Amino acid sequence: MMHRLQEKTALIIINPHVTLSKTNVQFLQDCAKAVLIIPLNVKNDFLDIVSTITLKQVLNLISNITMIGLGKIRGNIIIDIALNNYKLIARAMRIVKKRYPDINERALYNKLLIIKEYKKSLN
Repeated sequence: MMHRLQEKTALIIINPHVTLSKTNVQFLQDCAKAVLIIPLNVKNDFLDIVSTITLKQVLNLISNITMIGLGKIRGNIIIDIALNNYKLIARAMRIVKKRYPDINERALYNKLLIIKEYKKSLN
């Protein structure tokens, strides 16, 4: 019997031809806490674009549900942002500006850079 991977492993299968025997089902249950099988069958999708988009949407849904569970959502905005690059800093600035429209943009930008450097120093 395989060891469970600390109850955090999920398996997502997107394949129209999946048939699982009782032994295979037991093996999958031993390997992963959650198994999601999507029997997607799309004709003339030679590049597998539909299954790729489907997988992206499933992973995005899992990510969003996780953020909701962790309490990192305000309204319909995920507020936990890593300030790793200019694009993410600009996103953080837009979120803060939406909540506090009168805030000084230059001061906000400088504070976000300080936060970024502080978090970087913790690693």
